[in-house]
Amino acid sequence: MSQAKLYWVGTYKRKPRHKAGAKHKGHPNHLQQCFITSAPNENWLYLTTIIDLFSRKVIGWATSNRMTTSLVLNALQVAVQRMRPLGTSVILHSDQGS
Repeated sequence: MSQAKLYWVGTYKRKPRHKAGAKHKGHPNHLQQCFITSAPNENWLYLTTIIDLFSRKVIGWATSNRMTTSLVLNALQVAVQRMRPLGTSVILHSDQGS
């Protein structure tokens, strides 16, 4: 590299700056990571949401204790009733996470 007169160009790295004032104090852990319950409301609840791509607002939703096709269809029905889309074609994208 020195014969070809080539030189390494490094990047400028900033050093972290510490903010003045009191250091962050952690909140106490009241549960002590014990998630065992003996009271009601300890079941799963599934939530399906339909989000408008343009406005980024939730336009349809549904909840159920089971993850079934009817859960998604109920959310779609709510979205159609709320938005009343003009025309007959609507594009639906699913991330297929489950």
